[in-house]
Amino acid sequence: MHDTSSRGPRSPSLFKHLRIPLLLAVGGMTMGSGLGNPGCGSGGVPDCEDGCNVQGTYALVFEEAPPLSQGCTDLGLTLPTELVLERQGNSGYVTGRLLGHGLSGGIYESSNTRLDLSIGTFAPDDTPIIVEVSGRFSAEARTDSQPLTYSGELRFESDDAAKKCQERRLFIGTRQ
Repeated sequence: MHDTSSRGPRSPSLFKHLRIPLLLAVGGMTMGSGLGNPGCGSGGVPDCEDGCNVQGTYALVFEEAPPLSQGCTDLGLTLPTELVLERQGNSGYVTGRLLGHGLSGGIYESSNTRLDLSIGTFAPDDTPIIVEVSGRFSAEARTDSQPLTYSGELRFESDDAAKKCQERRLFIGTRQ
């Protein structure tokens, strides 16, 4: 049994004409256009104009009282009493000072309560060390004077074969 149609040539459907624009629109929504704001992994300075006023001096209190290990104190490390944060303009680029070490990191509008700062540096005896601070703010920082706490973890790690120093301490910092 053969079914033959007496219709003439098919007229192009509306879908056929919209196929390319639809593909471009879906691709642009799922992958981003590549224009304007850089995406993840771009390495650019994070943009953060609202809720990112985290600059200030934070008094640090550590939850655990035992002293640092001998390996860490031999490298000149102590538990700090304050963390100083500065922000560059309206960007999300943040620098910090902790025990005389300059830390750097970023805060983004999409997650403006999270801040991670770190540096790889050297102890007085030239042992490589990593100093890292990671945590969350109690709220979005709308002004540079609103009460704010920053809770997280301080990490010291020597980057030597013996791993002389490996410490992680929980803290709460209150903006002064």
